[in-house]
Amino acid sequence: MQLKLEVSPPKEEIDHSHGYILEYAPGHWHALRTGNSRVYQHRRVYFDEYGEGPFDCHWCGTCVTWDDMHV
Repeated sequence: MQLKLEVSPPKEEIDHSHGYILEYAPGHWHALRTGNSRVYQHRRVYFDEYGEGPFDCHWCGTCVTWDDMHV
């Protein structure tokens, strides 16, 4: 008798603390520096719109990257 395990796909979105949503986005983890396939939805939306950067801060003009900016 052979057992067959069914593996369900990961949930697309997970509610996280303070109203943030983590979503499954395997193509974005490297650019957004998360180290896994889940990224914060608002950061993925920004990335899809503006890319990898670097960026000029909206307020002061300082050059920032994904490592040191707050979205």
